[in-house]
Amino acid sequence: APVYRLLSPLAGLCYLIVALILSRQQWLGPAWLTFGSLATLGLIQLFFGYIENYSFAATGILLYLGLGLAVLRGRVPLWAAALALSVTNATHPSTVVLAPSLLYIGWQLVARVTVSAQSTHKPRRYSLRMATLQIGLPVIAVALATVLFMEVGGHGIQALLTDDRPGGGDARWLVPLWATSTRWEYYTMFSWEHLRDFLNEQMLVAPVVLPSLVWIGMETFRRRRSHKRSLTASQPLEATGRRAADFDFLLIATLCYIGFIWLWNPDYGGQRDWDLFSLASIPAALLFSESVALVLPERQYLRTGALPLLIIQALHTIIWIYQNTLPWEWP
Repeated sequence: APVYRLLSPLAGLCYLIVALILSRQQWLGPAWLTFGSLATLGLIQLFFGYIENYSFAATGILLYLGLGLAVLRGRVPLWAAALALSVTNATHPSTVVLAPSLLYIGWQLVARVTVSAQSTHKPRRYSLRMATLQIGLPVIAVALATVLFMEVGGHGIQALLTDDRPGGGDARWLVPLWATSTRWEYYTMFSWEHLRDFLNEQMLVAPVVLPSLVWIGMETFRRRRSHKRSLTASQPLEATGRRAADFDFLLIATLCYIGFIWLWNPDYGGQRDWDLFSLASIPAALLFSESVALVLPERQYLRTGALPLLIIQALHTIIWIYQNTLPWEWP
């Protein structure tokens, strides 16, 4: 526990540094919007001495997403993003749900459809073989190293198949469809209780992100139905393609994580497993940052529309962190 209390704030410092570097690139929108979206999330609570390794996973996810965006611009090689995700998977296996987004990057590089208009880096031609190797080798190397370290530490494969097996006490991974059968299951897949837990948890860690994304999606659908021109239609084709690749990458990461937290059965209930499910807010926050910047391209409207939302989220997170300093007991 003392080690976690020391490393958790260090992980938080790394998280903020990565968020600052990513926001300064202004790939998704103004720096204040990207940094504010990430720094006001409720998962910041994980960096206040939290005695779990979710703080490392959160930092790893943000680093991977930032490197993924850099790969799409030809700034860094594909293996760098693959290595970041592999190490993040080692900190917590649930982050493997981001694998489809990594495969999307590889596909984009093979197809050569994501070239930055202003980039001074020449686009590299990735063959299918090269992309496969740059994704596969880091994943295999980190997986083998993780298993080796676990075995040397006396907590290896046998533990993963018994005491620490995925699925918790009943070894059941998913929320049951129609009926609960163990004390580790609290509701069925399509019940109101399940939806309530899902929404409560997301409103706890990202109170403005999910509602804003829903509103943006509805507004985009409405504009398409009315046959209005896209807000980015005046941009160069290469820039439009780049932004589309960014959006698709973040959308895949967000949907994969939201799908995971909807399907996965929380052994201790949604309230106690908030830390596991909070990680889904990171790709969602980046998607929020880019989506708002696309819907409100004029700076005046962007500040007027987004700044109050970030202030509300920041106040909510401050209250949430303060609440956790007070003594309490589980009901």
